[in-house]
Amino acid sequence: MNSPLQSLRSRRAAAGVEDIVGVAALIVGAAIALFGLLLLPASLLGGGHVVAIGLSFAVAGALAADIGVDRLGLSDAARRRLALAFGVLAVLLAVAFVVVNYASFSGPIEVSGSESAASALRLAGFGSA
Repeated sequence: MNSPLQSLRSRRAAAGVEDIVGVAALIVGAAIALFGLLLLPASLLGGGHVVAIGLSFAVAGALAADIGVDRLGLSDAARRRLALAFGVLAVLLAVAFVVVNYASFSGPIEVSGSESAASALRLAGFGSA
């Protein structure tokens, strides 16, 4: 049978793993959201979608790591459910992003008037004609 001291140590070890995974998810989610902000000038809808993925992943990480959620007054079970819900939302948004972009991708587009590096070097006299 476990003594109270052993159960306290095991709870601390489990909380340590939760905190590490939560902080990692928070950092990765923030990076994804920042990448989405960089995509906004190219595609407003695509960039907004990536920002939503990153933010939901970051919120899931913050809830899992118990960062700043003291003010919300959530129990541990409610905090874990919310972290799981935001994590699932991030995954669903990512899957939807891949499905929508794969369906709308039609292959490379050839742009007339553009030069490749090889033809530019030939024009400059560095290559054989």
